[in-house]
Amino acid sequence: MLVHHLFKSDTSGKVIRPEWTQLHFPLFYFYDILHGLRVVTALGFGGDERTKDARDLLLSKRLSDGTWLMEATYLRALRRNFVKEEKTGQWHSVQEEGVDLSNVYQSAGKTVEVPSIYASLGEVGKPNPWVTLNALRALKGRD
Repeated sequence: MLVHHLFKSDTSGKVIRPEWTQLHFPLFYFYDILHGLRVVTALGFGGDERTKDARDLLLSKRLSDGTWLMEATYLRALRRNFVKEEKTGQWHSVQEEGVDLSNVYQSAGKTVEVPSIYASLGEVGKPNPWVTLNALRALKGRD
């Protein structure tokens, strides 16, 4: 991660994936600079010079009131959901290409709603307490 300054090519210095420079919540199993900074900070490398570009980018996104926006979410990137069979009580995965799980998921004639907790996590483009908390955690290990 450090060889790539958390988001750049080690050969060209260009951004590997532009979406990595956006601040997301929730992350699920995806990646962005905020997550990368949290990981390297937790490992004791928050002050490493190779994190400077990512730290500077994160700091440039801080609002005047000290918070950060949720710039994007990966909710629409999910392609599966888990459902519990009413008759057997067993859980299984349902999956279908091209279905937007941020609204409703349909599989085999059944409709599965995405848990309402996701709506309470904040809106894209607005200050977000979870992104702000994670940004503060990521910057903590700088000194």
